[in-house]
Amino acid sequence: MRAGGWAMGGHVLGQAIRLASNLLMTRLLVPEAFGLMAIVIVLMIGFALFSDIGVSQNIIRSPRGEDPVFLNTAWTLQILRGLAIWVLATLSAAALPLAHHFGWMKPGTVYADPLLPWVISVYSLTAVIQGFGSTKLAVARRRMRMRPITENAIASQLVALVVTVAAAWWTHSIWALVAGSLVSSVSGCLLGHWLLPGPRDRLAWDKEALRELLGFGKWVFLSSIVGFLVINGDRLLLGGLIEAPLLGVYTIAFLLVNSIQMVMALGSASIVFPALSEVLRERPQDLAATTNKFQRLGDLFLMPASGFLIVAGPSVVALLYDTRYQAAGGMLSALAIGAIGLRYQVVEQCYLSMGKPQINTVTNVFRLLVLYVGVPVGFHYWQFAGALAAIVLSQYAGWPAAIHFKIKHSLMNMRTEVFAVPALALGLLLGLGFAYIAPTRQALRSFF
Repeated sequence: MRAGGWAMGGHVLGQAIRLASNLLMTRLLVPEAFGLMAIVIVLMIGFALFSDIGVSQNIIRSPRGEDPVFLNTAWTLQILRGLAIWVLATLSAAALPLAHHFGWMKPGTVYADPLLPWVISVYSLTAVIQGFGSTKLAVARRRMRMRPITENAIASQLVALVVTVAAAWWTHSIWALVAGSLVSSVSGCLLGHWLLPGPRDRLAWDKEALRELLGFGKWVFLSSIVGFLVINGDRLLLGGLIEAPLLGVYTIAFLLVNSIQMVMALGSASIVFPALSEVLRERPQDLAATTNKFQRLGDLFLMPASGFLIVAGPSVVALLYDTRYQAAGGMLSALAIGAIGLRYQVVEQCYLSMGKPQINTVTNVFRLLVLYVGVPVGFHYWQFAGALAAIVLSQYAGWPAAIHFKIKHSLMNMRTEVFAVPALALGLLLGLGFAYIAPTRQALRSFF
C-alpha cells in the first residue's frame, strides 16, 4: 500500500508538472514546435518499443536480480541498446532529406521540415543517456521501494521544467524542448547513480546472465512490438476508415477511458509484478492467495470506475465538452465496457513473474487478430458501430488464456471472481446517480 501510494502520488504530481510545463510552453513557443516535437517523440517511442528486451523486468523477477555480475551484465546490455537506438534514429534522420529530394514527402508537412532531421539526431541522445541509467532503479522496483524512484522522477521533471522555460524564454525555439528532455535524462541518470543505495554499475559480460537476459528478453521484445500495434491499433485503423472529425470525437472518448487504463498499468507494473515475483522466489505456496488479493484490489478500482462510465459517459462528456463532441458520450460508454477486459492484468503479471512472457506475447497476438480483423469487417457491415464493437471485443481476447492459466496453476477462486459483480453494480449505481444530478455544461459555465 505504501509503494502504491508513492507510485500513484508521483504519477499525479508528474502529470501536474507536465500540464504546467505545457501551459507555459504554449505561451512561449509557436504551435509548429509542438507538432514537430510530437513526431520526434512518437519516433523515439517506436524505436524504444521495437528494441525492448525487458532488462528491468528481468532484474525484478530473476532469482539473480541482485547479483552484481547479473546486474552489471544487464547494465552493459542496456548501454548497447541505447547506442543502437541512437544509431537507428540518426540513420532515419539522415534519410529524411533524401526522401524529400525524391519527392516522397509532401511539401509543407512536418516530415518535410528541414529542422526535423537535426531535432531527431540531437533528441535521440536521450536514448544513450538513459542507457547509462543505474540498475539501482530496477532493484528498488524489485524491492517495491517506490519512494526514491518517485523522488528521482519528480526531481528530474522539475529540473527539466526550469531549463525548458529558461531556454524557451531565451530562444523561443523548439530547441528549448530538446534541451529540457536532455537535461531530464541526464539528471535522472546521475540521481539514480548518486542517491540510491547499492553497488556501482560496471561493465561486465557474463555468459550465463546474458543467456537468461536474452532468453527472457526475446519474448518481451515480441510482446512489445505486438503491444505497440494493439495499443495504437484502434486509431491507426479508424484513421483510414472514418472522417477526421469523427476520429477527433472518438479520440476524446479514448483519452477519458485511457485514464483508467493508465492507473491499472501503473499499479500492475509498479506493485503487482514485483510483489508476485518476490512471492514466487521466497514463498511460492502463497502465490494463489496473493494473486487473488491483488485481483480483488484491482476489481475494487476497475469495476466501479468502468460501471460509472458505462452509465454516466454521456453526462460526463456533456459536462466537459461543447455540443460538437456530444457523440463521444456513447463512445465512452462503449469503451468503458471494454475497460472491464483489463481486470486480468493481474494474471498477466503472473506470466512475467513466472518467467513465461511468451504467454503474454500469444495473448497480445490474439488481441491483435481480433482488432485488425474485427475492425475492418465490423465497419464493412455495420459502419462505425461495428468497428467500435470490435475494439471493445478485442479487450477480452486475452481472457481465455488467463482463465486457463488460473485453473492450471490453481489460482482460480470463485469468491474473487464473484466479488467483481457487486463492485461493477456499485459503479453502475454511482453512474445513474451522477447522470441524474449532474448539472448541464451551461449551468457549470454560469456558476464559474
